[in-house]
Amino acid sequence: MPILIRRISRTQWPTTFTTQEDDVSADAITNCLRTYTNALSFWEIANNSDLIKAIIALVSGPKQEKFSGIHVVSIDTNNPLLSELTVVPSLGDTTIVPLKEDHRDITNLTYNKIGIIKKLILEALINNRYNNYTKSEVKQIVQDAITRGVISISDLSPKLVETEKLK
Repeated sequence: MPILIRRISRTQWPTTFTTQEDDVSADAITNCLRTYTNALSFWEIANNSDLIKAIIALVSGPKQEKFSGIHVVSIDTNNPLLSELTVVPSLGDTTIVPLKEDHRDITNLTYNKIGIIKKLILEALINNRYNNYTKSEVKQIVQDAITRGVISISDLSPKLVETEKLK
């Protein structure tokens, strides 16, 4: 069952849940769910074992100059709330060509549909379907992918390679 991956700023979302949360800070919406042309960007993976692919896609944009920690939520594509949203394939903003087609946009977003995405993210957080990676873990993921030949160092931004001293 495919999974949608979205990067979030974890500090903007609740950290403890005593009941099913419904309200979140405005910053969670305006910072983490900032749209462009009424769309939000996600990466689709086949299952949890492919999470590393999504992390690499997220940190390998052409303008990426350095790594930082990353927080992601996983949303099951079978979630009934997704049926209320329009998910379309689109080319992702990554320098890793084979990963470009793993990108999805949720389009035609409105105020109410952003609320659905908020619910999906809260469900993921409540049900521990999120992952946090430190800057050093992100660097190690990319370095391991280079070492194993999954990606080529020449696929990455030259500035990122230089700044992070990748080999």
